[in-house]
Amino acid sequence: MTIIAQTIGTNSSRDYDWLKASVAGWLHRTDLTSVIPDFVMLAEKRINGLLESRQQDLVATLTTAANVATVDLPRDLNSIHALSLPVYGDIDHMDMQTFAKFYANQGSGVPRHYTIVGNAIKLGPVPDGVYAIECLYRAGVPALADNAGTNWLIEQHAEIYLAATMCEALIYIGNVEKLATWEGKFAAAASALNSTDWKAAGPMVVRSDSITP
Repeated sequence: MTIIAQTIGTNSSRDYDWLKASVAGWLHRTDLTSVIPDFVMLAEKRINGLLESRQQDLVATLTTAANVATVDLPRDLNSIHALSLPVYGDIDHMDMQTFAKFYANQGSGVPRHYTIVGNAIKLGPVPDGVYAIECLYRAGVPALADNAGTNWLIEQHAEIYLAATMCEALIYIGNVEKLATWEGKFAAAASALNSTDWKAAGPMVVRSDSITP
């Protein structure tokens, strides 16, 4: 049976508690209560590696400080689509080695390039003042355990959560036969959302908070 991802509507009753109870029910097990949260955590890691939903795309403002080269990235960042400065244009990415050589002896100015250092971006040249950088990025799906037990994905596409979590549970108990079935369900549900989500009209989500170094 194929699980079909719906692209509209929400169901607020589908939350973390619902997911844990559903997994226990599908497994017909009452002895896995303590480890089901681990299955959910592993499922979320997998979902964040595969999902490409429009609702993950956010815009944040990263605010620089004069003579400080780095700016912290959004905590929920999965990957960066683009960085830009109003009036000045795009800030282009450089790999770390190229960046280090190119900006080894340069002073401060309007940032033109960036590289990733840990959980921050490093700008070149070093900003000579305060700049508001627009960061378009793909956010990870908020973890249910850290987000009051809910998020947009489980409310709108609970089948993805259920299938991914069941895969982790079946790996744990070693049920290879059923694992193949649920792997197929997860792949179908994730693919359906990835392929249809961009066809639905909707506004870009903009973060109102600014991130400063």
